[in-house]
Amino acid sequence: MHDMSVAQMVADEVISKLEGRKPKSISIEMDVGSLRFHDTSQVGFWLKEFLQQEFGKKLKVSADIEKIDPMIKCSCGYEGAVNEHENDHDLMHQGIFTMKCPECRSDGYEITSGNEVILKKINVTE
Repeated sequence: MHDMSVAQMVADEVISKLEGRKPKSISIEMDVGSLRFHDTSQVGFWLKEFLQQEFGKKLKVSADIEKIDPMIKCSCGYEGAVNEHENDHDLMHQGIFTMKCPECRSDGYEITSGNEVILKKINVTE
């Protein structure tokens, strides 16, 4: 359901931009932060389903979804990637885990990327 909801949000945006048009193909480029825990193949699947429901089953849909790694700005001055995390629970896929600054091991940081969903480009062929 989590992946379906973000796909529906993106599909709604695409559909609103194409009101009154009859596309033959739609390609979408987007970034999804890994901290969102979306399965990019499922997001692509649901995008195709929603767009074909709106414009017909013959519509060709492609989705290029890039996963964005977490980046932080720490109170110790470190700015950069956080590639390790501690799984405190068996429910990590639901976002229950902790990240630590690789320099000072603190959790006093600001997340600067890795938590976003960005629709970058929509290409339409009619």
